[in-house]
Amino acid sequence: MAANVVVEIVTDPTPTVIEAVAALEESTFGRGGLNEWHLPVIARRGRLYIARVGETEMVGAASLIRSWEDSAAFLFDLVVEREWRRRGVGRRLMTAIVEGLKTDGIRRLELTVAPENDAALALYRGFGLNETAFFPQEYGGGMDRVMLTLVLEDSDDRR
Repeated sequence: MAANVVVEIVTDPTPTVIEAVAALEESTFGRGGLNEWHLPVIARRGRLYIARVGETEMVGAASLIRSWEDSAAFLFDLVVEREWRRRGVGRRLMTAIVEGLKTDGIRRLELTVAPENDAALALYRGFGLNETAFFPQEYGGGMDRVMLTLVLEDSDDRR
């Protein structure tokens, strides 16, 4: 499984890290993936998580941005290298994301996903995210998205 996978937040977006994440994005999302232009901004102004094996093998990544309206974060994307899927990498990334958001006092996590992406829906629902909206043709013809939301509790709410 993912026992040897390390998840970390990118605080110094080196060209090597950015290139590895961009390659992972492109192999999964094609031209719709984040690239060398987007990733440094997300790493510096949002949050970029990476999952790796050893020092250099990138096996997953996730990017988040914040809402200006309230204490919410939006999971822009989560991607796992094809041969590492169904081995716990997505769960590792989601665990780190949810724990980090709670620590940072974020009250809600939102994301959108293709309604036919059963694996992603199962992962997100396993973390307690629920469907809150549907966006037909969000990315053009035939590219619908389901919005999922998780209300996060902080330590004060559990007392």
